[in-house]
Amino acid sequence: NLFRYFHGETYTTQFAFGCPYVCSFCIHNVYNKRFQFQFRKRKMEVVLDELRYIKKKFPFMEKLRIEDDTFFFYSKEEMEYFRDEYKKHVNMPIYVCGGQPMVIKEELMKPMVEAGMYRIRMGIQTFAPRIAKLYQRHYPKMKILEACKIINSFKGLKVTYDFIIDNPWETEEETIETLKCITEIPRPFALSVFSLTFFPGPDLYIKALQ
Repeated sequence: NLFRYFHGETYTTQFAFGCPYVCSFCIHNVYNKRFQFQFRKRKMEVVLDELRYIKKKFPFMEKLRIEDDTFFFYSKEEMEYFRDEYKKHVNMPIYVCGGQPMVIKEELMKPMVEAGMYRIRMGIQTFAPRIAKLYQRHYPKMKILEACKIINSFKGLKVTYDFIIDNPWETEEETIETLKCITEIPRPFALSVFSLTFFPGPDLYIKALQ
């Protein structure tokens, strides 16, 4: 009863720990450089054992939330294995929080949608090249839009795209450039808009101090 009271009916877990990217505003920028932090994928068998256990122990759970910082680093075969076993033994709707433009592929999305993924969130942050370079997110505009089109091709899949505003280095023209590019994203979608926050440690924090 306590678990249900504090956590609700959505079970949150991670398939992998860490992130191979070093975005200048993110804590992984610190982990990866200072501690040589390694991106670690859990085996699908281990993840499925956990989910089967949770389903049995807490039968009131209705949804699964995957909180990986960057998901979709598994192979097509691993995703298909997860789909088949998950549908048999767990079969809850899935929300994936860690979409990332460089890893979104149709062959990896399809098994997850078939497994029950009903919602995904992907960080874009900006379309302005100079600001993307500042964030150490060197993703071409066309690659980002291609990822958006792949997501949109799965009808009924809800998607939220993250963007960062209140950046003191960003010009009004660059903000307008991002807004114009947002109009090219296929609908429907939701936007999650964040103010740039300087957490101690990452490269962008150091630049702000300077």
